[in-house]
Amino acid sequence: MKNLIMVIYILLTILLVGCAGKGVYVGEKKDSKPHGQGTETWENGNKYVGEWRDGKKHGQGTFTRSKGRKYEGEWKNGKRDGQGSAILKGGDKYVGGFKENKRHGKGTYEYIRHGKGCIYKGDWNEGRRTGQGSETCTEGKWWFVFYEGGWKNSKFHGQGKLVITKIDPDGTLLTKHNVEKIKGLTLIGEFKNRRFWNLKSYNDAGEQQTFTVVYGKWTY
Repeated sequence: MKNLIMVIYILLTILLVGCAGKGVYVGEKKDSKPHGQGTETWENGNKYVGEWRDGKKHGQGTFTRSKGRKYEGEWKNGKRDGQGSAILKGGDKYVGGFKENKRHGKGTYEYIRHGKGCIYKGDWNEGRRTGQGSETCTEGKWWFVFYEGGWKNSKFHGQGKLVITKIDPDGTLLTKHNVEKIKGLTLIGEFKNRRFWNLKSYNDAGEQQTFTVVYGKWTY
């Protein structure tokens, strides 16, 4: 009798562990796997509604998380892949290309950081802003309102144009030299890894200033 109880206990444990993390599926099937249109719901409130192929999300579908995050668009072999739109953590929004669950290709990203709202439009590679793109921001507590040019790993990189409205708060990009001159400048030139490398600066009137930025340092 004890052996029978032990066997039943082991079987129930295996069954419960095997079901942990799995949702409840309702919809079309093929060979006992989700295939076609269907809905899967999880105990934590997550939900997927859309197309399936051989047991994986594939085609058009919408995945909604319990805390408000949401993806709507194309899927491939269980991953976000193709064109789609996403509401991310903190209310950030992204519309554009995806590849294997990462932002990839052309896309638009709207976010709020440090009291400023920003919109990035341009190229992405494996989840990072890489290629050509522009970013426009409200002033808030930040120091620039517009950048257009090259990007690498989500940092200014390559030829670009940067419009500055105030001093960099942590002093890593803009030194403390002539703060009043720095405000309102448009910097045009080369960036490397988000740092100034070889730039020419212009004031609001379009006049070139008497100083430039070379290798991360201001020169006069």
